[in-house]
Amino acid sequence: MPEGLSYNPLHEKYPDLHKSEYVQQAAERHQRNTGERIHSPSEKLDAWMDTLEQVHIDRDPDVSQRIKDVYHRQYVMQPQDVPQAYFDQQVRIARERGHGDVAISPEARREMADTITRDQERSLDRWIDYLSSKDAAYPMWFKYYTFRNVVKLADYDKDKGEFRKRSRTTTSPFPDLNREALSYVADALSAKYGLTGKDREAGPEEFDPRTKELLDRDASFGVLYAHAIEKVQPASKEALAVTEGQWVKYDQGSDGAALARTLQGHGTGWCTAGEGTAQSQLDVGDFYVYYSKDPTGNATVPRVAIRMEEGQIAEVRGIEADQNLEPELVEIARTKMAELPGAQAYEKKTSDMQKLTAIEAKDNSGQELTVEELRFLYEADSKIEGFGYTKDPRIKQLMMPRDPRADLSRIYECRPDQVAFGQFDLKPTSVVLFGDLSRNDPDTGLHEAPSQPLWKRLTQRSTAKPWEASVARAYPSLKIVHGNVIEHNLIDLGDIEEVTGDLSTWSSRIPDLGRLRRIGGNGIFNQPSPGSSYTRSGIVSLGQLESIGGHASFDYSSIQDLGELREIGGMAKFTESEITNLGMLEKIGGDVWFAFSKVSNLGSLREIGGNIRIDNDNTLDFSGISYRDIELQRLRLKYMFE
Repeated sequence: MPEGLSYNPLHEKYPDLHKSEYVQQAAERHQRNTGERIHSPSEKLDAWMDTLEQVHIDRDPDVSQRIKDVYHRQYVMQPQDVPQAYFDQQVRIARERGHGDVAISPEARREMADTITRDQERSLDRWIDYLSSKDAAYPMWFKYYTFRNVVKLADYDKDKGEFRKRSRTTTSPFPDLNREALSYVADALSAKYGLTGKDREAGPEEFDPRTKELLDRDASFGVLYAHAIEKVQPASKEALAVTEGQWVKYDQGSDGAALARTLQGHGTGWCTAGEGTAQSQLDVGDFYVYYSKDPTGNATVPRVAIRMEEGQIAEVRGIEADQNLEPELVEIARTKMAELPGAQAYEKKTSDMQKLTAIEAKDNSGQELTVEELRFLYEADSKIEGFGYTKDPRIKQLMMPRDPRADLSRIYECRPDQVAFGQFDLKPTSVVLFGDLSRNDPDTGLHEAPSQPLWKRLTQRSTAKPWEASVARAYPSLKIVHGNVIEHNLIDLGDIEEVTGDLSTWSSRIPDLGRLRRIGGNGIFNQPSPGSSYTRSGIVSLGQLESIGGHASFDYSSIQDLGELREIGGMAKFTESEITNLGMLEKIGGDVWFAFSKVSNLGSLREIGGNIRIDNDNTLDFSGISYRDIELQRLRLKYMFE
């Protein structure tokens, strides 16, 4: 490491970065808060890293989504910007495949462009979600360096072993996230700059010759990441056929290198394969790995990881796609988790994976699924939770050959012709909408989209004002939305009783929730802050709503009464809300924000699955409630990207 009290590798990578407006503002903010003036480039960069960490890391879903929206606008290609060359190429491909001269209709062109945008957003979100999570135990300088370079890369060329460079006309998604490969890059750069873990003085010489060569010539992130991907080779099918093995515990505070070396070369995809990451994880808790036996009979093949933090299970990962557990290893993981503190938080994941395995076996044998099994597969009651970063790929595999119209008519006890495939298929007699009620008009892929967007058709049928849209008038029979409701022109929800996905009333004109009893996803009731130019919802009570399966956000909302609400499955945020009494609410599954709220009566609340966040003025008594921990929030967090 270079001489001096402070050293930030970003100064060597980007010599002028400390002169940027953002860094200068961070340095000035540091001086105002501490009275300490900083001069060196590295110290200024450190101050900016602190700011980035406060803004990005482990934030609540609402703030995280606004951050994503900012990055989407900055880096993602919008539908109107898709170049003509892309469509010309699709016509050329169709001709080469024997389909003749295909004309792309305006509707198809729009859908193709929308797909490009959605794919880029999702691929970028994977990086944002990971780098802003506690799972990514990297220093902030490395996270910034990674993200700054990822947005400049396109897809990976396997033949050349390199990433294509991104340009304004690139239509491909952002690079795939390989956590294990990324941890190798972090280790290599930390060694290069002398920033390795405690009690270690490793340098670039400990790496393979190719890695050392790349470090010596200061290769770019894309080159280092591509090389790391080539190094990560998954275990053979023969090795994975064996599930017999043993658990090994790595004690908190022990040598991370010893743990990391047992994982390297097996292609687990775990970031723990990087020695720096392994050390940072062992610094805060024990680590358990289940190794199955190799061909020689020794337990050396890593299959399941359980990471502890603050004495509780913090993470459970497998080696399937996106670190999901292999079906054959779920019971082994469940048995071990039952011995450890915090296992109750993973009970649903274990149960869901066991149900999914049973349905998969039943489907493979040709047996008909029950209505209860269909409700589970279609996530009618709750989202299927697994142990990976994304959904278990078996869900899509099981859904592909099925007939959703027939299945949904069984689930919701209506005729098949009363099930609408996407909002473009809605009729006045529709009972179930399989898709979103949204301004964005996403297509389910099962029908051809008409030229008129939803809000225009709703308006025409409602005979209301030009900007108003009424479900009650346009679709009086609609009871179930098997998707999300995010349509700001709505003036009512009609007779909708259930929304299996998210419901957002942000800047909405809906006066009440009508007959709505259940939201399967997130209840987004937060509103623009007072004084904003956006419309504020007039909803003051949740009425007949009984449960919210995901998160519930009430920031700045006008809601005063939770009505018949009894359960919130995820986190709940009451900051700056008008709610004073939690009424009939009995359970909140995640963290709760009471900081800077008006809540003075906890009502029937008895269980909180996560942490409680309060401010210095808190007077609430939590003695009769189970919860994980209490955190003090000293700063009033404003909307950042409004």
